[in-house]
Amino acid sequence: IANILKAELFKATNLNNQKITQIVTDSRTFFKGDNSLFFALTGPRNNGHSYIPNLIEKGISAFVVSDRLSISKKATFILVEDTTAALQKLASYNRQKQNYEVVGITGSNGKTIVKEWLHNILSGEFKIVRNPKSYNSQVGVPLSVLLMDSEYNLGIFEAGISEPGEMKNLAEIIRPTIGIFTNIGDAHQEGFISLQQKIEEKLLLFKSCKKLIYNSDNELIKNRVEDFCKTNAVGKVSWSLKNTDATICFSVNKSTDFTELQAKTFENKYHFKIPFTDDSAIENACHCFAAASILSTGLSNLLPEFENLYPVEMRLEIKQGINNCLLVNDYYNSDLNSLAIALSVLHQQAAKAQLNKTVIISDIQQTGLQKTELYSRVNKLLEDWRIDEIIGIGTEISH
Repeated sequence: IANILKAELFKATNLNNQKITQIVTDSRTFFKGDNSLFFALTGPRNNGHSYIPNLIEKGISAFVVSDRLSISKKATFILVEDTTAALQKLASYNRQKQNYEVVGITGSNGKTIVKEWLHNILSGEFKIVRNPKSYNSQVGVPLSVLLMDSEYNLGIFEAGISEPGEMKNLAEIIRPTIGIFTNIGDAHQEGFISLQQKIEEKLLLFKSCKKLIYNSDNELIKNRVEDFCKTNAVGKVSWSLKNTDATICFSVNKSTDFTELQAKTFENKYHFKIPFTDDSAIENACHCFAAASILSTGLSNLLPEFENLYPVEMRLEIKQGINNCLLVNDYYNSDLNSLAIALSVLHQQAAKAQLNKTVIISDIQQTGLQKTELYSRVNKLLEDWRIDEIIGIGTEISH
């Protein structure tokens, strides 16, 4: 890793060679686990270097730092100029080792929903790696892309920015082959002088794409995207609810509690339903259909999955219960990365109030791992976070 980062390595007195399997950036989310590397990130309100002595006591033996004064013989240190830039560089290196398709998603709204719905729709056909939750920032994106390995055959990553200059870094890390521009609006507008400037900045994510999906009903997006695609030799995949000259033309029929959509491409017509009637859900579903039409070899077989889509909870819910109980609810995402995040939150909350920790967990689907490997990893997480009791729901986890 020191070589990849072109950085100076300071070895501990008792250094043992180890394979790094976990990147840690928040001392609160680390409880136990060997083979971890801590990046001491610095920000306006926090400095990761101040947590190093405590983390050495907890068992972390390798650190990436930008402050020479933090280095001691008690652990191994990699000294860099900027720890956030180093994290991004390591993620970019990891991305370049994988050669499967990667979908990059940006826009003002809908990024997380499109990512999660696309994951649900395509999970039967692909083994997918994606951002946990809405990890779409300058730190969240590299942490997400560092999850990429040869166990997967499709990546889906969202990228969020709040000011000019940020997307260039994220584009270098994600390097999408297929892009989705969800929409443009006033979210995070204070960092930009105009909507046009924000569109131009967001489009930087797609420079390396083979194809870019966008809604051509928005005139501003349509004009900017078409110029961008022409300049950068990116294939246009436009969709529309109004114009017949788009790559995919949708017609919509809303009922009380669902919407029927017809999608017309150059060759075929497709019919599917979604269990929503609001305009934003329809827009998100159109993006997902367009992406599925590019990625899938059996598009017709995926259409029933649209009927099973459901609302995306953006964050963990923490609810106060009776009898001095606290409920940490994370039912939407069921995968190893989300489980690790949920367990760290559970541990923090339980430690504050000195509560026992019970985990209710169902069978985990669509990870791409063999069952024995998957549940040995689940077991390791439950052990590392010292869970007091487990309630398993489903045949696989019970077994």
